[in-house]
Amino acid sequence: MLGFVLATWSCPAVADDREPVRLRYKATEGCPAATTFADEVSARTRRARPAMDGEAARTFEARIEHKGAKYVGRLRIQAPGGASEVRKIATASCEQVASALALFTALAIDPTASVEDGPLDRAKPAQPDATMPKEAAPTPAPAKEARPPPPAPAETAARTTGPSSGWRWRLGVDVLAMSAAAPSGVYGAAIVAEMSPTDPAPFAPRLRFSIGYAQSLEAREGPGLVLVRLPYAAAAACPLEIALATDLDMDLCAGARGGILVARGTDVDAPRTAALPWVDVNAFARVAGSPTKRWRIEAMVGVLAPVTRYTLVFDYPLTVAYTPSAAGVWGGVGCLWGG
Repeated sequence: MLGFVLATWSCPAVADDREPVRLRYKATEGCPAATTFADEVSARTRRARPAMDGEAARTFEARIEHKGAKYVGRLRIQAPGGASEVRKIATASCEQVASALALFTALAIDPTASVEDGPLDRAKPAQPDATMPKEAAPTPAPAKEARPPPPAPAETAARTTGPSSGWRWRLGVDVLAMSAAAPSGVYGAAIVAEMSPTDPAPFAPRLRFSIGYAQSLEAREGPGLVLVRLPYAAAAACPLEIALATDLDMDLCAGARGGILVARGTDVDAPRTAALPWVDVNAFARVAGSPTKRWRIEAMVGVLAPVTRYTLVFDYPLTVAYTPSAAGVWGGVGCLWGG
């Protein structure tokens, strides 16, 4: 990915009632440069100026990614108070996506901004009329050699290529199934909180926290019935994201789960209950998609290794009810809501 973050751009001198704004732009290789994007915004409206350091201002973050045969552009508008909104467009032309994001930015600043062709649209060569004979088609003037913009001073580059505006949160619910904790496995649900960067990248960290409850089916093992309950808390990190399609990604994650394993034997003369600590480490892949701007649907599958392993036995007569395996599998589905 090639990207530039803009804190300043050139615009005509106008009255002091202009809105202070901050522009950030990141695009894949081959797309218009950050200066071109900023020039188009300033060409469409004169009601904006660069925000000063420390000045309260809206932030406009434009990002373009190449996914499959299309370029996908997203514009996140972040208010100083934390509220945000996202606009999205996808076409086969990166220039068209960049121009559309510049138009979205200008209209969000100034509803009366120009909607005429911007610099990115005018830069495209005109095509001869299909009804005109080839020999009558006008000869286009030779294009001037494009020159890259001069590099920014070192102190400006250090300031404008800093981290993005922060993190976003999502809350949701998962249902899951897990082996290794009980003879027939355990099944349950969890409340999930996820934290991810507002400007995600393939290796940006994504953190997940959950609190859940799982329970086994009552299973006959030896002389009695065994029932296992597992209230737990879990944490995981997902450092790698792979784009599968527009609004469909796969994360590779690793984490740990800790709780209290409560095992109860019934249908015997002297029923007993044991409560012992449970810890496991796990790794999993998660596929997630966004059917709407706020909702995200996910499915997970992975492996786990119990750190604490307990053999369940009946005392009278002495009978082994269950010996946990050294590894197990787990999976789940869920939905998340948030910004």
